[in-house]
Amino acid sequence: MFSSLLGRRAFFGTLLAALAVGLAPPAATAASRKKKQARSSPAPAKPGKKHAPPARSAAAPHGKPRRRPRARRVFRPMIVLDPGHGGHDPGAIGVSGAYEKDLTLAAAQELRRQLLATRRYRVAMTRTTDATVELAERVAFARARQATLLISLHADSAPRNSAARGASVYVRSGGVRFRRVRTRAGAPDPALLSRRLQAALVGSLASRIPLAPAPARAAHLYVLSSRIPGVLLEMGFLSNTRDERALRTPAHRRRIAAAVVAAVRICLAEPQPGPDHRT
Repeated sequence: MFSSLLGRRAFFGTLLAALAVGLAPPAATAASRKKKQARSSPAPAKPGKKHAPPARSAAAPHGKPRRRPRARRVFRPMIVLDPGHGGHDPGAIGVSGAYEKDLTLAAAQELRRQLLATRRYRVAMTRTTDATVELAERVAFARARQATLLISLHADSAPRNSAARGASVYVRSGGVRFRRVRTRAGAPDPALLSRRLQAALVGSLASRIPLAPAPARAAHLYVLSSRIPGVLLEMGFLSNTRDERALRTPAHRRRIAAAVVAAVRICLAEPQPGPDHRT
């Protein structure tokens, strides 16, 4: 009986020890919990040091990406250059044999170069080689490109008056009607814009090369019948020795081109809309 009592005491002692161990958390378990708490809680801020705010997402609300604003397109006027004659049509022939078709093409190429150098204009030419281009094709070319201005380049001739010299600028004679073009409110009509270009060109040329008497002129010229504002520039007389010699030099053609560029700038000083030419 004594041995059975000792056995019961040992049994209950073992049971109580096991319960005590189960109720008290092990040291390793408590240490692991402390480590987890240290990881989850933010580190205390150091005195005097500011934390940067969290970076914002570049996405727009509702997760949609933001659209970049489109760059506004700047309107650049289209200038159509028309070198007179060409191909089987030599135009006027100078006293020393210069062909008008060659001089007009060379002048147009220089003018194109100077206009493009400004980065303000688009430029197209009715011919870029010694090609035959009919008058109707020149008009259709300018109309198809919705030209803002048409500038036709020529050289004059007066075989019976070799003393005649100097440049002149023509517009379509006032008796011819321009068809209306759809433009923004307040934009000048083609006839008014043509005369504005003529006045600016005469003034610009006057300080650079000799002018003919009464250089601002008007005539019934087919190439200016395109309902597009434009002028025809007679750069000088090939029947005059001095004019012909000057027109054959690149330096003189550069002066003419510079005068035309200056006149175009004056004429289009106010932004002009791209006309929608209806025929």
